[in-house]
Amino acid sequence: MTEPARSVRALAVATLSVGALVSAPALAGAQAGADTTTKVVVVDSSDIGVSVNPHDGTSDTVTGSIQNRTGTEMKCQGPVGTGDTTGDVTQADIVASAMEYYKQYPWQPPIEVGVAVPIAGTYKVDLGSVETYIPAAIAGYLRPDMGMRREIGDRYTAARLIGQAGQITSLTIPANTSRTWTATLGDPTAGARQDFQIGAFFTCTDSTGQVYAFAGYEGGTAPATGGSGSAGGGSLPNMGSLPTGSSGS
Repeated sequence: MTEPARSVRALAVATLSVGALVSAPALAGAQAGADTTTKVVVVDSSDIGVSVNPHDGTSDTVTGSIQNRTGTEMKCQGPVGTGDTTGDVTQADIVASAMEYYKQYPWQPPIEVGVAVPIAGTYKVDLGSVETYIPAAIAGYLRPDMGMRREIGDRYTAARLIGQAGQITSLTIPANTSRTWTATLGDPTAGARQDFQIGAFFTCTDSTGQVYAFAGYEGGTAPATGGSGSAGGGSLPNMGSLPTGSSGS
């Protein structure tokens, strides 16, 4: 990398670090109650049932079924309703924490800011990419939802590194119909994958655009929430729909 390129990159990072700490809470707090970009996520609906088949721990493949119990079509394509993935499979306690998060906070799109870089011009940068570098304790002090996302993100990232996370491809479920689903776990960075209780997390929308989050757990029982005693939160590279960092996807 040349010296000019290195300087431009350093300036961009420095500018973003200050901008994220000062501006992000202000953006979230402005015009309280008038932010139409967020989406309330319904988490207590029994309109869809999710099951996770028993998993032997070593296999890369996770399977299950999802049943639409309503009289209308449900699109499971993420909170926006147009994504390539509907959600994630990972450790069951992380999924339970994600459900707890959405009981308390709405889904919100990534916040982007313009960063002026000499010579290079202005770039749009997702503040979630900066949030990744803010310690969870500080993120929680700045904004409770940010701290919760950051903690979930840290836990999900750790799960990915040991081969205990994957994504579920989007699917549309007709009224009163059941569909099977399949997800592939990533490879662990070292060693063999250990057995773990799997949770599956789906985000779906109905014909009105209302967003729902649904979860299923291997063995049929949800664990107590929180790897650190809270509902979690953070920013992975925005995998699937979990509330992880740049506000989920």
